[in-house]
Amino acid sequence: MVLNAKIVGLVDKGIVCEKNDDRLLVEKTIIDSGVYSTVLSTPFHCAICDGVGGESRGDEAAEFVLRQLINEEVNNIDSDAKMSCVLSQINNKLLDYQKREQSDGMKTTIVGLGIYEDKVIIYNAGDSRLYRLRNDNFVQLSENHSVAQEMITMGLITDNIEEELMKCRRITRCLGTKTSAIPYVKQINMHALKDDMYLLCSDGLWGAVVNDDITRILKSEKSLEEKVQLLFEMAENNGSCDNISIAIIEIE
Repeated sequence: MVLNAKIVGLVDKGIVCEKNDDRLLVEKTIIDSGVYSTVLSTPFHCAICDGVGGESRGDEAAEFVLRQLINEEVNNIDSDAKMSCVLSQINNKLLDYQKREQSDGMKTTIVGLGIYEDKVIIYNAGDSRLYRLRNDNFVQLSENHSVAQEMITMGLITDNIEEELMKCRRITRCLGTKTSAIPYVKQINMHALKDDMYLLCSDGLWGAVVNDDITRILKSEKSLEEKVQLLFEMAENNGSCDNISIAIIEIE
């Protein structure tokens, strides 16, 4: 069964940063600034890369990785095993590019979503996130690759203080490294459902807006364009100190 979806995305450098290290990919279009809207049919793909903060060429890493996804004809990558292999190859290409450019400052997080007629494939490395709202149930589908999450896994802290610790932005995985680039990849063997809403975002959003507020906005009767704008404005008003990338996908 072919599924249709509307996608609205926004990329902004925020009110603090001098440059934008975030990039949004929708099919074969890379957005580095502004608002983007389109309607697609399965299979389709969406991803966000956030060049690692503090690295002078994080924006180049984000752009490079998304262009490699385009070159790989990502809509044909229809299994978690294939996606894991492609992401590993892209990371190796990024490492080679670093050598040619004599710069090891090209690193990036990534979060992506492929929606097919019979399955959904998700993946991430770092702290860019993917959520799903289904029947009023708002859940995070991506993994948290952070020092805080590792401490929770080891039982050193409890998850009720995770969000505060997450604000330190210290990540444990990203693309552009030899030892910590292994992404989380998962295949959900069930097609997306009508009215499902997926949210991809960089830490510029989730680090400034709590889940309850995100859920309230997504569940509102406003248009997708209005929802994206409200999330962006709330992040800025709450003092987001990073670039902000948001993409909402609604299955029609």
